[in-house]
Amino acid sequence: MRKNQLLSILPLCLSALLTNVALSQNNFEWRCNKELPQTSIVVSESEGPYLVHNNVSSQKLRTMSTKTYSTDYILGLTARHSIIQIDFEGPIIDDKNSNQECFAPRIEINMEHPAINVYVGKEFPENSCAYNEILEHEMQHVKLYKEKLPALADLVRAKMGRRYENTPLIGPIGKTKEQLNDEINRVWMPFVKNELEKIEDLQAALDSEDEYTRLSWSCLGQVQTTLGFRDRR
Repeated sequence: MRKNQLLSILPLCLSALLTNVALSQNNFEWRCNKELPQTSIVVSESEGPYLVHNNVSSQKLRTMSTKTYSTDYILGLTARHSIIQIDFEGPIIDDKNSNQECFAPRIEINMEHPAINVYVGKEFPENSCAYNEILEHEMQHVKLYKEKLPALADLVRAKMGRRYENTPLIGPIGKTKEQLNDEINRVWMPFVKNELEKIEDLQAALDSEDEYTRLSWSCLGQVQTTLGFRDRR
């Protein structure tokens, strides 16, 4: 009879233990939200001016480009690079009973895009007809960057905000910063890189074969006369 009573008491003890652990976790989460500031996402985006250069040959521009062309020369080139940095810091509280800590980070994403360099082949004197045609084309690339780079900052702010804002990070003591750093390197930096590559895909679409042929035959064939023959398409 006493054995049966013991068996009936054990599940009750286990249930009480689980309930106490759950209450402890809930109390710690409540304490996190009460004592810590809200997690925040701050994204800063800066762009340099565009600079026009007319001192590099069309053949040299081809070697500077990351794209593949079906011709020995290119007429112009627009180049930029981005510096992306993600930092975080914030207060932590811990609960020794549950071996848990709570971290409320302020995540700062700095997206810097220094000067955009616009090149027009030096074979075409400034303000010549061909120079102006090539520059007008390259300015389409500048315009696309000016539109898409700020939009990328807004996208990053929104995506990371949905993941982190107003939600303290809870994990084992000594691990929450490590976990956040891992997630930044594994998820967010690749995400930003992928979005930048999407912008480059849009840029590549501006340099279609038809557009390049149009430029090479503009200004009564000035490009053809200067750099060599290119078939019409």
